[in-house]
Amino acid sequence: MTLLDGMMTMKTVLYARVSTAEQTIDHQRTQAEASGFKIDVVVADDGVSGVHARLIERPEGKRLFDMLRAGDTLVVRWVDRLGRNYADVSDTIREFMRRGVVIRTVINNMTFDGATKDPMRQAVRDALIAFMAATAQAHKPRRPRKHSEPASTTRRLLGIDATRAGSRPIAAPNTPPFATCSRGTRGSASSPRKPD
Repeated sequence: MTLLDGMMTMKTVLYARVSTAEQTIDHQRTQAEASGFKIDVVVADDGVSGVHARLIERPEGKRLFDMLRAGDTLVVRWVDRLGRNYADVSDTIREFMRRGVVIRTVINNMTFDGATKDPMRQAVRDALIAFMAATAQAHKPRRPRKHSEPASTTRRLLGIDATRAGSRPIAAPNTPPFATCSRGTRGSASSPRKPD
């Protein structure tokens, strides 16, 4: 919340995390604003792994915990920006909801709100949190092919059996079982989520 003309107002905070050279904080903000979010504050961790560092252990992640208050909205591109560890992501979302913070995602327009008292809605919300957190952990960013890397290595990484002519791709070992969620109007099951 911020003080404006003597009144407390709610704020919308974008949390961005980048861990590779191909990702940018500006891209995540632009994407959020293009989806209709009015961002008041950007909090960003640059060059921080979502696998090895819990959100509260990251420099700006800790600031996020200190900053957010009841009534504020936390916007993330997708839940994997919060982290890539199932327990960390699900615990973080639940902790913010306990504090009265609403969490919204740019991709798929998901909303996690702790205000509902209806048991059925709570059950659906909690199952969705578990699913999204598990997907964030299962999804491993694919290593880009280096120019000097032979095509056979790329075929192996993509799970294509190169020993038979005309062979078809098979599932790569690190491919998540679910790449999309069709809730909301900003994403669809026919357009897979691209990692940022």
